[in-house]
Amino acid sequence: MLRYGRYNRLAAAAALLTLTTITSYYFSISAQHGGKRSVPIKEVSLHDDLDARLSSPARLGPIPKKIWQINYIHPKLVDLQEYMWSWILRNPRHGYTLLNKEAAELFVRTHYGIDSRVTRTFMDLHNTILRSDYLRYLVLAVEGGVYSDLDTSAIKPVERWVPRSLKDRVRAVIGLEYDILDSETMLPRFLFEVQFCQWTFAISPRHPLMKQVVQNVTSALHQLAAGKNSTLKDLLPFNDDVLKTTGPAKWSEVVYDYLTRTTRTEISWKNFTGMEQPVIVADVMVVPINAFAVGVAHSGSSESNTEDTLARHHFQGSWRVGG
Repeated sequence: MLRYGRYNRLAAAAALLTLTTITSYYFSISAQHGGKRSVPIKEVSLHDDLDARLSSPARLGPIPKKIWQINYIHPKLVDLQEYMWSWILRNPRHGYTLLNKEAAELFVRTHYGIDSRVTRTFMDLHNTILRSDYLRYLVLAVEGGVYSDLDTSAIKPVERWVPRSLKDRVRAVIGLEYDILDSETMLPRFLFEVQFCQWTFAISPRHPLMKQVVQNVTSALHQLAAGKNSTLKDLLPFNDDVLKTTGPAKWSEVVYDYLTRTTRTEISWKNFTGMEQPVIVADVMVVPINAFAVGVAHSGSSESNTEDTLARHHFQGSWRVGG
């Protein structure tokens, strides 16, 4: 993990140029735990456990100046230097953290407890794609900030994502990855007429949406393993399994449900299809297709960056599996 703040850009430069050493997240806390399991505690329900760990304050704070990325899939970070640099250089007032496998496990044990169901689920889960998806939710549920895949580049500084006049109101920024528009049929790899991306999003810490996502995804992972008569360790998901369990289809499902419950109004794809300007529902700002999905060959997306473009996905990941 590489963790950079505002005042150590030289250290960041050296680390990104060499890319040979990845330090541990919360190393001092690791020493305290000593890598040992704590005394067994009474089992509590997932809902009650998350209520305690991720309880929302009476008033949510703004989206913090933190940028998070995860490296589970890309063996050669040097190939992604330019993209990583874009996040650091365009956001000099933001902290930057890159989590590797060891740092991720320490983060989860630290924030979710040694023996919690979330921690056991994460530690037992060996599939790197499911783990990477799960981790982004676990991290932003606690810390908040911006998550973005390593094969994305920052186009507009994060400070400019939300208009100044809306900063006191907006507590999450979520973008479209697909819009059916006027088509009569959906593209095969999407499950919602308007589907939200989770390769890039921003949110306040302890936002109730994230608690709902963590709870939903944790349960879905166990259901997937049971349905395949498998353990989490040996779980071999197909593409659709990933999409529906931890990926953008699951994310979209929970986002729609959260918006509907929060507003007590049915919120569906019809609220967002064809949108050309940001739409605010409750405290969530949904941004148009060109914000995070510019360059995709569908959904009315522009091939080139536009004034709406906040980040660009270069699709250099290799998450897709057989099936």
